[in-house]
This record gives sequence, C-alpha cells and structure tokens, in this order.
Amino acid sequence: MPVPHVLLVDDELAVLRVLDRALTRRGLRVSVAPDAATARAIVARETVHALVLDYRLPLIRGDALLAQLAEIDPSLRRRAVFMTGDISPAVDATLAATGCPCVAKPFELQDLARRIDALLAGTPTHAAAAVPAA
Repeated sequence: MPVPHVLLVDDELAVLRVLDRALTRRGLRVSVAPDAATARAIVARETVHALVLDYRLPLIRGDALLAQLAEIDPSLRRRAVFMTGDISPAVDATLAATGCPCVAKPFELQDLARRIDALLAGTPTHAAAAVPAA
C-alpha cells in the first residue's frame, strides 16, 4: 500500500508548517494548500487519502471547498476533517451537516492525528461537533 497522502488546507502558514512537520513525522505524505485554488489543483492531479481543512478560508468556507473537491474526487466527502476556531452554534450546525469530524482550534496534535488515522482506516468518527482541546 502506498504511503497515505494527506492534504492540509489552511490560510495560516504557521499552522500548515506545524501540521506538515507533525504528520510527516508520523510517516504520512503531506501536501499543503494555503488557498482553495491550490487545494483544487492538488486534488485534480493527485490521489488524496485524507483531507484536513480549515472552516474559515479566504473567499470560501471549508464546507463549500469540500463540496468542490468532492466533485473532483467524491470519496473525499468521507475522508475529511475540519479545523475551526469558530465554535458558534451556526458553524457547528453547518459542519454537522457535512457529516465530517471537526477539531476546535487550538487542538492537541494527537486529537487531530487520531481523527486522521480513523479516516485512513475507514473507521467512523464523530460527526462535526467541535471538540475543544483538553
């Protein structure tokens, strides 16, 4: 089996650097996208096994970007996890509607890693309720 490929989408470059380093150390192949256009280009040319995306991106929300990426690769609908610092009821409801798990910023790297591992293993994860760091 090839090394699992994880696509990280976040406009905060410091977040991308930290997550890239942490996930690479876990043996994953990581691509980073600071915007929606870069994410679409990566998904169009490469197989992505798991998607980690911020809810608040410039010009587009994460749920809308997930819908666009799923038009390219429909399996991504089941292989995405959201990150957000916005845990308002409206955002929680929007993310819950995607059926994808979510971690609330700031979060523990281990929590995100467990969710990614579950996606890669095909194990169901909690739907989008934002889980604050312990």
